[in-house]
Amino acid sequence: MPGLLDLLTESWQSGEALARALGVSRAAVSKEARRLRAEGYPVEVSRRGYRILPGTPLPHLFHPRAGWGGPTATWAGWEAPRTS
Repeated sequence: MPGLLDLLTESWQSGEALARALGVSRAAVSKEARRLRAEGYPVEVSRRGYRILPGTPLPHLFHPRAGWGGPTATWAGWEAPRTS
């Protein structure tokens, strides 16, 4: 099942549309977006909806990389924050 990061793009998407695609409530989308932002992911939230900060490599393009300290994801020099 896709997660919020899998659905976000550089274009604004409504919480309602994301919730419908994920099969969850709009409140759950909002909570997940706040969690991702707190972990350092470049998720933007506004009255227009949700999106990935323009210019950020999209999450579905990340390549898993195992290394010291646990798995992480990298793409074109950008490293996703580790979740521990």
